Amino acid sequence: MTRFDLLETGDIQSMDATFDTQARLARELRQPFYLYVHASLLGARATWEGRFGDAEERIREALVIGQRFRGQGAFGTFGIQMFTLRRAQGRLREIEPHAAAFVRHYSEAYTWRPGLALIYSELGRKNEARAEFERMAADDFDSLSRDANWPACLVYLSEVCAFLGDRDRARTLYRLLLPFAAHNVVVGF
Repeated sequence: MTRFDLLETGDIQSMDATFDTQARLARELRQPFYLYVHASLLGARATWEGRFGDAEERIREALVIGQRFRGQGAFGTFGIQMFTLRRAQGRLREIEPHAAAFVRHYSEAYTWRPGLALIYSELGRKNEARAEFERMAADDFDSLSRDANWPACLVYLSEVCAFLGDRDRARTLYRLLLPFAAHNVVVGF
């Protein structure tokens, strides 16, 4: 199976070896979970390499496979991969209304709020970016869930913080990100 820790430490050569093993297993076993993970990885890899058409095709393929079974978060993975793809393409404007509606209507969308703030900052919408940022920064970011998405949320918020020029909050985010200094934050799986 693919080891994401290898991405976090920047060991791309070993990551590629595990990726090849995962691809072989997906082909041999034809199990929906392995096919889903493999398609998701192909989509992420294509995004990293700038093969955007291929990336979108693989990301959509993963969603179709992932919908066959419950509990794997296929829609969540699809959402973050499309966010990452559209960001790489400079097309965040297309997903802004969907992200905003999602955050407004679902209280459990806390992981999307940093993404929405990032969308606003990349679109140059300072007031909206600040409003979202302030909601999360009011308690020195303690309201952010410390789950698997936490490092990615901190990275997104750091980018928003830089856009806003908020030096005080930058110190707080720096302190929170310091434990991850030797790692890459991996987003999009």
